[in-house]
Amino acid sequence: MRSNSNLTVEKFIDVLKLLEKRVNTNALLTKNTKIEANTIFTLIKQISQKEKSDKIYFDISNMVIPSSIGILGYLISHSNNLNEALEKLSVYYKILGDSLEIRYKNSSLFIYLDENINHFEQKLKLHTIAIITLLKNILYKNLEFKYCNFSFKTPVCTKEYEKQFGKNLNFQKEHTNIVFTKQCLQYKTKFNDETLLILFEQEAKKMLDLVNSNNFKEEVSKEVIKLISLDELSLQNVAKRLTLHERTLQKRLKEEKSSYTKIVKEVRIKLAKYYLSKNFTANELSTLLGFSTTNSFLKAFKSWFNKSFEEFKNKSL
Repeated sequence: MRSNSNLTVEKFIDVLKLLEKRVNTNALLTKNTKIEANTIFTLIKQISQKEKSDKIYFDISNMVIPSSIGILGYLISHSNNLNEALEKLSVYYKILGDSLEIRYKNSSLFIYLDENINHFEQKLKLHTIAIITLLKNILYKNLEFKYCNFSFKTPVCTKEYEKQFGKNLNFQKEHTNIVFTKQCLQYKTKFNDETLLILFEQEAKKMLDLVNSNNFKEEVSKEVIKLISLDELSLQNVAKRLTLHERTLQKRLKEEKSSYTKIVKEVRIKLAKYYLSKNFTANELSTLLGFSTTNSFLKAFKSWFNKSFEEFKNKSL
């Protein structure tokens, strides 16, 4: 998450429920029901220090399921085995945003994060644990590691890390890299399906092409996709990521006979069409498409398809 992002309470309700069991979260709630994303990481850090454990990171990561990361989650779920899932993850991770980098080579998974972002260490911990939790959830068998190197500081208590990663742990290393056993890499995924894998990879390639495009309109679309996935979509944030003034961005889009509003609409419609085939609820789609409320999503949906969400779903049954 970026430091200036605002996130609605309803989208972090599960995390907040978890946090409020350990710390008073009333101060997070404001009249407009918005909170700073980095406030959550501040709370996570406070809880970790209070409990003298990183258990809170593991508890939050246990909420991660493949659908949490959209197309990429489905892609790795339908891979043949863990090795193929890791390969797909390292190829298509850019769909999730540009602050995270994932590399996979010779049984080793390297996880990098932009060191200039706020709460760097907390976010690196959470990303690393969440990725491994996600991989664990797509397999029948337990993950097996040769060793695990972490670039963050040694925690006061390593109990949770030993449960998740085994006992061969090294902290304060130059890079965060997880080395799997060769046997583990051949473990089949629960939902391996070559036909679905091909279909999801076609969609992932389209999104990656959009992310890597040099066309200005497509550059803006790329940033819109990233910010939707990070729940930080706004004209101001898109302009900042492109290092442009908002007026300059709008002017350049106008020259290409487009606009920020039009691009956001196009991206959301494309993503909606894709996700509709996956039987998501209105609440889930609202979150995936970056709407602040379900009602605003339902209103937009009807304007896009000339049908209510329920009418559209019932017709598809």
